[in-house]
Amino acid sequence: MMKRLVIIIVLSYSWFLTGCRSEQVAVKYDNVIDDIELANGKVAVEISPVRARIMGYRLIGKNNILWGGIIWHPHDVGLSRLRWNNYGGSRVWVLPQGITQRMVLNRHDPPDAHADGLPWTVLHRDKYRVVMQSSVSPETGLQLKREIILSRNDSTVTINDTMTRKLDIDCPVHLWRITQTMPAKYMLMDLKDNPCWKYRLLLGRRNLTKTNKVHELDSGNVLKIDWPDSGCPKVGSYGDWIAAVYKDQVFIQYGKYFPKGFYIDGANSEIYIDPEANMLEVESLSPLKMLCPGESLKSTTVWKLLPIDSKNSTENIIRMIDAGH
Repeated sequence: MMKRLVIIIVLSYSWFLTGCRSEQVAVKYDNVIDDIELANGKVAVEISPVRARIMGYRLIGKNNILWGGIIWHPHDVGLSRLRWNNYGGSRVWVLPQGITQRMVLNRHDPPDAHADGLPWTVLHRDKYRVVMQSSVSPETGLQLKREIILSRNDSTVTINDTMTRKLDIDCPVHLWRITQTMPAKYMLMDLKDNPCWKYRLLLGRRNLTKTNKVHELDSGNVLKIDWPDSGCPKVGSYGDWIAAVYKDQVFIQYGKYFPKGFYIDGANSEIYIDPEANMLEVESLSPLKMLCPGESLKSTTVWKLLPIDSKNSTENIIRMIDAGH
């Protein structure tokens, strides 16, 4: 059983993005130190092994682009197998939602707590790189490792995720990287040619089409999604990147599309919008795999934050995204 050190530091602070007061709990476990920051003078990345998430990503002098959910509390550890706590930031899930998760975990919610819910262990830490690892899940037989590397020169963050089958439990798995960001003016999605479809309206089809919030740009290889006024729509595509465009910056998540891969939702890139929570989810999925004991599944995502101004048209932003790929 994990041993919690005696000292728990509770800091009150105001979230400058929401204007709400809340408590941040910084806790030290064996070989786990919360709130690690990587910075290079241009951007900063905040990593929370206790929450098993990346909680901050910002250009120096600007607000955190990642959305913040509830604040972690020590009692969450004991409840993580009973309920899911949305801490915000960037997380990894290992099972498709729906029937697959019900069959493996015998429940719809919460997900595998060892992937998202229980603290991870820090294996390596230096000025520009952190490696952290989950415990082995007795439910899925999986162990996750996440390597976060900040470029020394620009805003690039490379995230290498590795899933390893440790126990002989037979179930299909994928690396599902979910990044929760602040609400954007609009979103852009790369569209690759596919014999079935370029993109799918997974949720909120009627509202999105009725209000004309989703449309292909003239080039035909980029989808634009305007921020909806209501509902919680979800859109998926086959492509190598997703971007959230803000007033003065654009966040890009790059994730490789494999044409021969099997993607459970018929998409490898997805966005989910929750206007009520003021939150956007940018999601990259690996192909679905069956892993034997000792086998691993690896996948890489890359983040970039690019400053923009009113002179940057959508076409110019797309050129900037393509140039950085």
